Amino acid sequence: MNNEGDSNIIQQLLIEIESIPEENFDAWYEKKRKIFNVGAKRKPTKQEFIKYLNYASAIFPDDKICNG
Repeated sequence: MNNEGDSNIIQQLLIEIESIPEENFDAWYEKKRKIFNVGAKRKPTKQEFIKYLNYASAIFPDDKICNG
């Protein structure tokens, strides 16, 4: 896995999800779910998904990834 690429994906998803209306989140999630956990038993809400992305971003910040 390319950690720098993963961080970029996380940041891109965070930016993109902010522009998705709540009522369109399910359709957006279905299009994107192959990027993340396809085995999820239930779809997260938009707010839950933002929390997941923020958590992942905190675990793999760019400076930490680039410095190994």
